[in-house]
Formats: sequence, C-alpha cells, structure tokens
Amino acid sequence: MTKIPTRSDALIFDEHWKRPPSGWPAAPLQTGFSPKVSDRIIKESLREWVVSPSRSLFRALKNTPSPGAPIFDNLLDQTRFLVSLNSVLSKCKLEKLRGMKPVTRNGRPVMVAGSSPGMTISDVCDPKVNDVMRCLTTYAARQNVAVPNHERRRLYRGIRTHDVWGNIGIRATNILTSDIELLSHFSSASRTDSVYENMALSIIQREGAFLLLTSRPLGRLSENTVLSFTAQKKMAEYFTNNIGFVVSVDPAAHGFSIVASPAAEPFLEEKDPVSLKNEAMTILKLPGEFVAPESNVYDCDFDYLAATNDSRAINLLSSSYRGITYNIAGKEVTKIMSLSNQGRGKLQALYSADGNYPMGSREFSGKFGFSPAPTAKTIQDTSIVSIFKRQPHSTKREHCERIPEDLIDRLKTLTKKVLIERGVIPECALSEHVPTMNIQGPVNEELSVEPS
Repeated sequence: MTKIPTRSDALIFDEHWKRPPSGWPAAPLQTGFSPKVSDRIIKESLREWVVSPSRSLFRALKNTPSPGAPIFDNLLDQTRFLVSLNSVLSKCKLEKLRGMKPVTRNGRPVMVAGSSPGMTISDVCDPKVNDVMRCLTTYAARQNVAVPNHERRRLYRGIRTHDVWGNIGIRATNILTSDIELLSHFSSASRTDSVYENMALSIIQREGAFLLLTSRPLGRLSENTVLSFTAQKKMAEYFTNNIGFVVSVDPAAHGFSIVASPAAEPFLEEKDPVSLKNEAMTILKLPGEFVAPESNVYDCDFDYLAATNDSRAINLLSSSYRGITYNIAGKEVTKIMSLSNQGRGKLQALYSADGNYPMGSREFSGKFGFSPAPTAKTIQDTSIVSIFKRQPHSTKREHCERIPEDLIDRLKTLTKKVLIERGVIPECALSEHVPTMNIQGPVNEELSVEPS
C-alpha cells in the first residue's frame, strides 16, 4: 500500500482534538454543521459502507485522533476518503472541498490503485475534513455506549483465503517445489490429471492462510481495524465463497467498539443490493493488536476439506463440475450440483442412493427417512467415499485420487517451516519428528470434523 510521501501531503487532525467536551459523547464534538446536516452525513456514510466499505468515510476511524497526527496511514485510504467525502458533501448539498490536488514526487503524480493518482488538499488541516471526522467519531462513541455488554452477541466475519495469502508474498507452488520429494510425487509425469497436485496446493494455501490469520492482528491483515461483521454464521460463510474461513468474535469479551449496528440503524438488516441477502451487519472497531484465536477460526473451504477427507466438504460442494460420494445413516449417498429451474444460473443440490435418480433434499428425506445433508448431529458418523469430476448433463465420472494422511501432515509441516524461515510467521516449536513420506501406505479413512 502506498505510504504518504511527505508530511505536507497528509491530512492532519487539527488542534481542536485536544480534549472532548464535558459529557461527551452525549454532548457532541463541536462542528460547523447543524444536527440535521450531521445526521445526513452519517446516514450517507453508512449507506456508502453497505455498498462498498473500502470507500466509506467510516474507515477513517481507524486511528485515534491526536492533534497534529496524520488521519490516515497511507495514501490510498486518504484518496478514497477525499473522493467519498466530496460525494457525501454533494448529496448533503454542501460545498465540496477546495484545493484538491494530486500528490506528486519529483514532479510526477504518485499513483494508487493502478492508474489513479493519490490525492491531497491544499490545507491539510481543513476544518471541513476535521468537522466530518468529529461527526463520525461522536456517532461511533454514542453507538458504543448505547449497547451494553450483556446485549452484545457473538458476531462472524467471512474471510477468503486469497485475501490473507496476499500478505504472505510466497506462491504455494514455491513452497511445494522446496521439497523435491513431495514435488516429484504430486506432479509425477505418470499423472495425467492435475487435480491431485491442485489438492496438495489447496492444503498449502489453507495452512499458510490459517497460520497467518492466527498469528497476526486481524486489523493489519484486513488493512483496517474498522470492519463489518454479521450476526449470521451462514452469511459469513457466504462471503467466503467456500474458499476461506469464518472468524467468530465476542465483542464484549474481546473489547471491540461498536461503530454502527442494526439496533440503531434498522436498514443495516435490510437486503444488500448486490447479494440480495439480509446481512444483519454490525460495524466494529477492533483493538489494534487483536489476533483471532485458533478456536474461533472455522474452515469454510471445499477444496481443502475435500483434499483432507473432511466430511464438512459435503455441504460446501457448490460446483456442477464436481461430485461427492459419502456414507451417512448406513447408506452410500452421492451429491451433485445441477442447474435449477428457479432462476438463471442458480444451482441446486441433488442426492441419489441405491441406484435411484438424483433428487432434491426434501424428496430424498421423504423416500429414505433421513436428511442427506450432514448436520451437527450426523456429521460425526459421516465419511467421504470418493470425490469425482463430472461434466453437467453427463453420467461419466473421473474419480480423484485421495491424499494419504501422512502426506497431508507433511504438506502442513512444510508450509509452517517455510513461512517461519521466510519470517512470515513468528518462530514456534516445530515437531521434532517430521513424518517420512509413505507414498504406498494405506489411506487413513478416519475424518476430522472438529473446527481447526
């Protein structure tokens, strides 16, 4: 992320941040706006967050106000703030900022986000910028006070693996190639199918992302400490796109500050205009050094769970080009995904057993007397038989080779070793015994269904 080149380009907290007024936040910080205008600025900023959090003014609450200190850590956040602020001011029928200009170095504009120049303003202590910041800060402080600890319920955030992996700076293929023996096994010329190697890479990617997620502050990985969470775990899973993790937090226990919640802003529970889902969104500000505990991080990654023979992969199958066969309730059931008649491009899960035609979950339950989708009660007794590739509208199947347990452990150990050597994660105790590779050994059929 582009750092602000010189202090003269950075927006600064002005001298009026020295101390809050008596009775704050009930008594607001003084601004040049009327209460009605202040409320409009807040509402527009919240609606902007629903559409695109990265462009909402509320991201500016990351840093604690201090007279003379920069408002932002980097030029990209500052530029987004200035562009969004002008948009909000326009919607509130207020005069836009004066003196906006690109940040330059040696006479050339400093670029952020590809081909866009970083922006600043002539007066980096601009009263209007600081007045808007005072509006946001007062609102967030009031929201945090308004919700007592005993009413703060557990919340969830979906995180995609590649968003975390971007902080690593190492390709999964580079980690695999650092062990010649493993590489030669997974990329053997005798294998005509690349799925086996891809399964190994999915284990490396997940393991690396998990190690980073549980060793670095979440705010640093997310590039901001002001983040969205949802009250619904299913919604958090949706945001992972089945390639990531769900992080569970207890705002009261972890000392998070509530910035905005559906309790005060009911529209945060309305359907999102893009996902068309009720996200039940709460905006939290995290302590800067908060690291997600391992017990609060849940896998939501089909490729990884399938590669490690984990029964949780069954409910995450979402591709019409894959299928999965598993044992449940004493029967061998096969699940595939097929296009539904109830909407363009929508997939539905179909299940079959005992040579019957594929059918929906409700019809299957009526015919066989149990749900084909594993639940918290039945997943312990559910085991994967095989995973296969398929073509929609075809009965032809190509079964994927399964990775033995000792190789799964070897891939995880290798990933941790490389990340420690590269300084990506802190030094920690590695197992004294690195398992030897047993390519011809039997596959352990036991499945782990507990969250990592």
